Amino acid sequence: MDDLHAAILSWDLRKDVLLPSSAAPSLGLPQSAQLPPKPGSFSSMQQYADAFRDLLMEELRASIAAAADDLAAGSTSLNCFPVFLKHMRQVNTTQVLTLTAEGASVSSLDLLLLTKQPLANAAALSTAAAAAEPDGVSSLPTLRTLGLVVEASTSQGQRELQCKVVPPQASSSDRCKLHQTLLPGTTWHATVIHSLTPNMREFQALCNFHLLPEGMRAFLLNPKASRAETSSTLSSSLASSALQRGSPQLSRILQARFNRSQQVAVASALDARRPFVLVQGPPGTGKTSTILGITSALLACGLKTSASQPADATTHKHEEDPALAALQSAKARSAGKQQGGTAPQPQSYKKPSAATRRPGPIAAAAANGGSNNSAGGATGLEGELRLGQVPAVRILICAQSNAAIDELVGRLARDGVWRKTDGSQRAPGMVRLGRSETTHPQVLDLHVDAVAERLSGKPGALLEDVGSRHEQARAHVEQLQQRIRAAHDELHSLEEHEARRQQDRQAGLGEETEGCRGEGEDAGGNGGGSSGAADRGPAGRESAHHNAVRGIREQLRGLHVQLQEAERETRSGGRELERAQRELRHAIIRAAELTVCTLNVAGGELAQALAALPHNASGATPTTATQSTNVMPHLFDALIIDEAAQALEPAALIPLPLLKPNCRVVLVGDPKQLPPTLLSRSSAAGLSQSLFSRLQACGVPVHMLETQYRMHPRISRFPSAFFYGGALADGVSVQQRTAPFHSTNGILGPLVVFDVADGQEGRGKGRGGSLVNTCEAEAAKALFQGLTEAHPAWKGSVALLTPYRAQLSALRAAFRGLLPSDSTSSSAAPRRANNQPTSVTVGSVTIEFSTIDGYQGREADVVILSCVRASTASGQQGGRGVGFLADMRRMNVALTRARCSLWVLCHATTLRKQMGWNAFILHAGRCCF
Repeated sequence: MDDLHAAILSWDLRKDVLLPSSAAPSLGLPQSAQLPPKPGSFSSMQQYADAFRDLLMEELRASIAAAADDLAAGSTSLNCFPVFLKHMRQVNTTQVLTLTAEGASVSSLDLLLLTKQPLANAAALSTAAAAAEPDGVSSLPTLRTLGLVVEASTSQGQRELQCKVVPPQASSSDRCKLHQTLLPGTTWHATVIHSLTPNMREFQALCNFHLLPEGMRAFLLNPKASRAETSSTLSSSLASSALQRGSPQLSRILQARFNRSQQVAVASALDARRPFVLVQGPPGTGKTSTILGITSALLACGLKTSASQPADATTHKHEEDPALAALQSAKARSAGKQQGGTAPQPQSYKKPSAATRRPGPIAAAAANGGSNNSAGGATGLEGELRLGQVPAVRILICAQSNAAIDELVGRLARDGVWRKTDGSQRAPGMVRLGRSETTHPQVLDLHVDAVAERLSGKPGALLEDVGSRHEQARAHVEQLQQRIRAAHDELHSLEEHEARRQQDRQAGLGEETEGCRGEGEDAGGNGGGSSGAADRGPAGRESAHHNAVRGIREQLRGLHVQLQEAERETRSGGRELERAQRELRHAIIRAAELTVCTLNVAGGELAQALAALPHNASGATPTTATQSTNVMPHLFDALIIDEAAQALEPAALIPLPLLKPNCRVVLVGDPKQLPPTLLSRSSAAGLSQSLFSRLQACGVPVHMLETQYRMHPRISRFPSAFFYGGALADGVSVQQRTAPFHSTNGILGPLVVFDVADGQEGRGKGRGGSLVNTCEAEAAKALFQGLTEAHPAWKGSVALLTPYRAQLSALRAAFRGLLPSDSTSSSAAPRRANNQPTSVTVGSVTIEFSTIDGYQGREADVVILSCVRASTASGQQGGRGVGFLADMRRMNVALTRARCSLWVLCHATTLRKQMGWNAFILHAGRCCF
């Protein structure tokens, strides 16, 4: 990874990233050169790594350029702040700078642009500005270099960053000047360009490829030589026998609840002959329900991942969890540290508790459906999670997006899994990892932080105890600091008083002498005088002053010694508290039957948590050699990846090192829908091909779900025939589906194509050449008004979809008069900068606005699709006249989101130039208006 960091940081932002005509730095190829295509199978790990590394580097360069363009356009706010270069050291081929900044918002693996002068304006970061500037001229500051944050910490409100840079070479006058200027004690300006976290996790997955079990490596390199069978489906008898052997009761439940293709998919996950199982879920075929069935089967039937580990997933192993043992030892490690000390006793310290919050609806369902357990004191919210006991089977569930993860967590918590013992459905012991800010509020109570808060007082109030001692130590430090300040004030006052006395003495020395003589005679005449410092004259007063000063300084020395000890105690207490919190999180992960997170998080938070465990899953202590190679404990018996066809292959590799040998890997997705989103020409070279698609192309069997439960039969007929070879059947529940507006002269029927012949496409106001068609936007508004005015009592959902962002803005503008005023306010603008769905409620109808890409995986009762493209030019064939819509996978997503009605607004003459859309319009036939 150090070599990778050095390669990236050696780029010049303008020359190597922003300029479209620049050479691709990672490949040494001009932009016009062809990237070598990625093969379907590989002869060695080196060939595998080389093929993906070059493609990923090209995509990384493009993503940095896109992020810079977004900053320049104002789509994302510019984060620029001054930093002080405190220290620098050489590490291999890079230098690591220690930078400090006040309150900067920056995270590990953020890419920074370090400049001596702040950016004049964000427009300097745009690719268009770079292309328009003459050679040798740039609006970017001359003294600049890229930096990668490798560690970020906060201390007393100040951020301290460990930032990698490539040492500047004196190959030019600018670089030479940078070399002379980038020194400790100097101030620079940092601009956050882009987070490289997802990219670095994918590169790390390539680096970890050699850590995978030998059989899995061989299969991934050459699936053709490793696959166990060639049939695309298991036979009915094999499906039944696989489930029957594992759990007869579960087999009966699945046969009653699931259709035949779902049963085969569930049974395939139990087939020990295959390291990877592919399940294809076309739109509306119950993919999430099938994942629940697979999870139930894996938990109930168990997995024999090693000869020494028989599996019976109905019970937990009564063995001590090493992370929990470490947590419980926290109290013993710090017991007595405060005994005999002088620390004050503040009010009882109480951590904010998630238990005081009212659980969200899904978490509440989990609480109602979960079983109470006493082994770890977990509540129903944790389902079968028993802190301190190791489950017989652990399953890791991942997906590409947070939305998919939250959907799975919600369904698992609400519906539960079928248990082997009694066949009941109960919430599993489950934890959701990732950032709490990106977690849906309805499943936030199942996030690891919320679970840890609820369990923090169990067992033994360990976190409460450690936290209380830490607060006491902090209070002791504050008390000592107050005493030191008071002593300094007293010392300062004494010194000022002595200085004034000395000045007065010097100024009136003669007068004082005469006065003293006369006073002496008077005193002698009176025959007496008092004893004490004041009567001993100047010498006595000076001696008293020195004694007082010496006493205060002795007191200060003692207080400083106490303060140093108290600060050490506070730091130790803080580390103790952090360690206890971390160990509790680790204990929760080890105790959970299901760990659910994104692929990205699996390579970050989860991998770090497992690497920090005191023992691996089998109970063996890692050797020094093992620790030095960063081998992860093999914790999980099975892995399920949802949205597998939307993930880059390197992203799908991320969680694999966390699996036990001979584990199960189930990939669930649909290659007929949208692939991973890429910004570079690496897509054409094969990077967009997911692991699911590559394995399928190599002949690995695919189990397709064949019954759809979403679309009205009139809607489903064309996708089934055109995209899936007629393999999709309609479920009983949709065969008679209807809506009150279906009888409105056919105009608002289940499938209608509206030819907006007067519509014309135009360029939107935003960057990037996005297109808009205002006639279609107004037609969409008229359709919606006709629906709600003719059927005001109808309650349902309407989705406004389009392939273009500019048209998305036009649709919102057209509906502005119909929407609540707060939904069109400027405060909503940041949410609309991306292509994620936004929804508002009008009366009894919920309206969502989204791009087609942003709506994959979602559905609505009525979908109004605005196709935008409307060209009168002749001779455009092969799809060049319909832009994004020419992608058949995008077309599939667009046509399969509706439950009751799909209404398509288009310029029919333009769409007929493309084969797929021409077939669709012909299919719609008499329902074209």
